[in-house]
Amino acid sequence: SQAGTHELWSIFSHDDVKKKADKEEQAKVKTILQRLNRIGITTLTDRQVEYALRSKASGGDSAKALELLIIFEDSLEGIIKPYNPATKLLGAENREGVTCYLDALLFAMFARLDSFEAMLYNNFEDEARKRLAVLLRLWVNMLRTGKLITVDITKHLQEALSKCGWEEAAKLRQQDASEAFTFITGQLELPLLTLKMDLYHTGKEDANDDHRFVNERLLEVAIPEEPDENGLIKLEDCLETYFNNKVEVKRHLNRRNTLQSVLSNDKGQLAEKGQVLHLETVELTDGPDSPAPPGPGLSPSQPVRPNTTRKRGDSLFSLRKIDDGEPSENKEMDDGSSTTTGRTRRKSSLRKEVLMPAWQFFSLIRKSEQRLRV
Repeated sequence: SQAGTHELWSIFSHDDVKKKADKEEQAKVKTILQRLNRIGITTLTDRQVEYALRSKASGGDSAKALELLIIFEDSLEGIIKPYNPATKLLGAENREGVTCYLDALLFAMFARLDSFEAMLYNNFEDEARKRLAVLLRLWVNMLRTGKLITVDITKHLQEALSKCGWEEAAKLRQQDASEAFTFITGQLELPLLTLKMDLYHTGKEDANDDHRFVNERLLEVAIPEEPDENGLIKLEDCLETYFNNKVEVKRHLNRRNTLQSVLSNDKGQLAEKGQVLHLETVELTDGPDSPAPPGPGLSPSQPVRPNTTRKRGDSLFSLRKIDDGEPSENKEMDDGSSTTTGRTRRKSSLRKEVLMPAWQFFSLIRKSEQRLRV
C-alpha cells in the first residue's frame, strides 16, 4: 500500500538529518525530486532526499544520491540485482570495528550466490520483518552494483534485527556469525533443506530411527583435523565425511544367544528373567588410558588398567541394570510373597542392547527451489 511504502521510506529520514539545507543543497534536492517524479517515484519528501545527499555513500553528489534513492525504491519493490562478474564489489564498512561478523556473513550469503535469495521475496504482515527484508535487499543491491555499504546502512540493519527480537544485534559489540545466520533465516523463513538419513548396522532395525527425514537450513560440515598428503583440505572430502559417516548406535541384537557367554553369571547360569541388562561396548585402543580385559576379582563394569603390550582388540561389554516396562502395584517380599502397597515400581523385562558401530548416510531430497547450502 502507499501508506506502507511511505513508512518504509522513513528509513531514509533518520534523526541525523537535523541541519537545515542551505541554498545549494535545496537546489540539489529540488532537482533530484523532479528527476524521481519523471521516473514514477513520487513518495519522497525533501528530508529523505537530504538524507541521501548527506549519506556517506553519496558524499553530497547529486548523481550518487539519485542512484541510492533508486536502489532503495527497487528494494522496496522486491527487486534484487543479479551478480555481475564484471562489477567490482566494494563490500561494507566495519562499524566501530565490531560488525565484521555481520558484513562477512551477508557477503558470503549474497555476494555471488542466489541460494539464499528466496527468503528476501517473502511477504510479511508485521512491520519489523518487512523492514528487515527491505534493508537486506538494499544491502544486496548496493553490494552487487559496486556501491560501498556505509556504516549508516549497517546501523539501520542492526536496528531492524533488534526490532525483530534480537536485541543484542543493536549493540556495538561482536556477535556470533552462526547466531546471526540462524536468526535472520528463521525470521525471514528461509526454505529448509530436506535430507533422508539412513543408518546401517548389524543390530535389529529400528524403523523409527534408522530411516527418517530431517530438515536443516544449513549443513554444518566439519573440517578434518589433518589435510591430505599435499597439505590441502578439499570441500568434496568434507562433504563425503558429512554425508557418509561412521557413528555408534544402541540397538537390540538380532541373534538371541549372541551374548550368552557375556550374560552368564559366575555359576554359568543366565541372568534372571526379571533382570534388565543394558550393554555398552568399549573400544580397545593403544595407550595408557585404554581399557583392558577384567582381571580376577573385577567385574566387567569396573575400570582396569590396560596391558601396555596389548594391541587393538575386540570390544568389551559392561553390564548395568535399568528399569523398564509399566509401573506395577505389587511389591515382592524377601520370602518370595508379594503384597500390594501404595508405592509403585516398574516391571522388568530382559533386553539385550549393545552400543555398536553403524554407517550413517544422508541424501539430499532435491526440489526445484532448494540448493545445497554449506
